[in-house]
Amino acid sequence: MDYDFLDKCTKQELIHFIKNSSFLRQLFSYRDVLFFRWNTKSDELNNRRSKSILELDGLDFGERDKLAKRFNATTDINEKIRISKQLKKYEIPFRKWIKESQSINGEQEKLDKLYYQMEENRKGENHVEQKEQAK
Repeated sequence: MDYDFLDKCTKQELIHFIKNSSFLRQLFSYRDVLFFRWNTKSDELNNRRSKSILELDGLDFGERDKLAKRFNATTDINEKIRISKQLKKYEIPFRKWIKESQSINGEQEKLDKLYYQMEENRKGENHVEQKEQAK
């Protein structure tokens, strides 16, 4: 079956369709929606994390460490200035990566909360199912 028609629907149309379709209401639960949301956001976050790591790929941090050791060892101010200029090409992308990593970690915390919400919803559904089976 071709589901391309769904791409042409507005959000409101899809919500209305799902709410008014008894068949679809039986197929999906709130837990399913939470899982879909969690899964989608997890993929997005993993892609962001991979992309941010790739931005550091071209940098030779061994060379950066050598420059830092030379910077710390020298007492000549002109040499320190020259080395600090060389270190900037490492520092700027690294600071950008740290900022992006902090943002990703914040998003990960939100995603973890969504996962726990999904788990709580699952436990609640199982509890209701057990009560119904006991009747």
